[in-house]
Amino acid sequence: MSKDMYLVEQVIDILTASAIGKEYYGKELSTYEDIASVMNTLDINKDRKKPITANYIGVAIYRVSKLGLLDRFTPDWEEIEKTHENCFFCNAA
Repeated sequence: MSKDMYLVEQVIDILTASAIGKEYYGKELSTYEDIASVMNTLDINKDRKKPITANYIGVAIYRVSKLGLLDRFTPDWEEIEKTHENCFFCNAA
């Protein structure tokens, strides 16, 4: 289970960094496939023998949520709102 929790933590970190404009990964991260692609590009899975897939992300999130542990990964919404003016997508126009 710790591998699943670690993967979910990494997914949340990537999504949060993208949401606050801290990182731009070349596209909007709207699907598990997009997130898996970014994770594989960043070599986050260097300890794994296979690339991270969208299905694996979905399964990990399901397992963590089934145990009721998904709430511990809730991002700090105040920080996101505070830094939202740096959002690449909102200011791209």
